[in-house]
Amino acid sequence: MKLTVCLTALCAVLILAGSALAENPASLRSSGIAGVRHTQSNTAPKYCKPCLFYGGDWNETATNWAAFGNTDNTVTGDDFENFSPFQVKAASTATGLFTNNLSLTGCTLDPKKALWSIHTGVKTGSGGKVVAHGTAAATFVATGRADGSYPECTALVKIKALKLKAATTYWEQVTGECTSTANCSGSYYYETDTFNAKGTKPGANAVGVAEPKDKSFAYSKNDSYDYVNDDSEGYADPAGSWMSAGVIGK
Repeated sequence: MKLTVCLTALCAVLILAGSALAENPASLRSSGIAGVRHTQSNTAPKYCKPCLFYGGDWNETATNWAAFGNTDNTVTGDDFENFSPFQVKAASTATGLFTNNLSLTGCTLDPKKALWSIHTGVKTGSGGKVVAHGTAAATFVATGRADGSYPECTALVKIKALKLKAATTYWEQVTGECTSTANCSGSYYYETDTFNAKGTKPGANAVGVAEPKDKSFAYSKNDSYDYVNDDSEGYADPAGSWMSAGVIGK
């Protein structure tokens, strides 16, 4: 049965308690219980090499993080995408994109593919201009962070070399695809946010120009583009202020 949610108002919110989910909401919140602690290396993640941009690590030990539906599942009919903003310091060439996502069923994609795109001019109600997009072979690898039994996994795709301009805000999207009837009936992914211990800027190991604050957008076929961080719906800063995503290139 297709899940119906009011994404624009972010009305389907779950306080994650670590139990199995009967339905998949549009977003998850911290349960207030610290997750698996990890060691910070203060460097770009090894999968972002060479690294043009990285928003920063998910702060899973915080009590006020949020994660937002980021999945294309043709078995369940769930279709949510996140668009995270980024900039580059100088004219560059992107060769890969990634997002970090909590997964309800482990780090599994079937088939191993993801939808991806880069836009400019995204705003409320509009996806702006599509610079490039496609479906590509993807890896989906655990980062070592988790919330209870739900691991965070990096969905990463390689793309055809794409020129990026300096001082231009782009939005990237990498959404795990799951289409296998046998393996995807419970698959659902949530892109994680990122912030430092004080909640004043992106989280640990961020690379490049700081991600613009509160400028990420959510999209589904049923609801147009809307901010993922809506204070009126209880997403007070820093939850959802910055998202854990990145760009590979040089």
